[in-house]
Amino acid sequence: MSQPRGRIFDELSRLATDAVAMAQGVKREAETVARTQAERFLSGMDVVQREEFEAVREMALKAREENDRLAARIAGWRRSWTRATARRASPPPNSDSDPWRPTSLLASARQVGAILLILWILLRRLFTDSSRCETLLPP
Repeated sequence: MSQPRGRIFDELSRLATDAVAMAQGVKREAETVARTQAERFLSGMDVVQREEFEAVREMALKAREENDRLAARIAGWRRSWTRATARRASPPPNSDSDPWRPTSLLASARQVGAILLILWILLRRLFTDSSRCETLLPP
């Protein structure tokens, strides 16, 4: 009598093991189908890949650091330029302080020319670097 009972438990054990294995197979198949459907859905939506996003993010961080560095350089140039022009702009003793005299206009024109030259140099540097052009211009 103990023999049939042991055989029944063995059969039940084997059936349970087969059911668990089959459930795991169904789970793997469902995950594969879900992943495939999600990839198909996302590719249809024109969503950027993670690698592309990370690459563009790195480029943006580098560009921001470069912009901060250039802004600091420009601020330094402005400070030194302001100090230099303040020394030059102070009128000599016993002179009239007419802003329309020719020497004042000439100094102003030189200052404007210097500013335009600095801006031209900075813009030229900005647009000659191909990596920056890719971040500024749309594809």
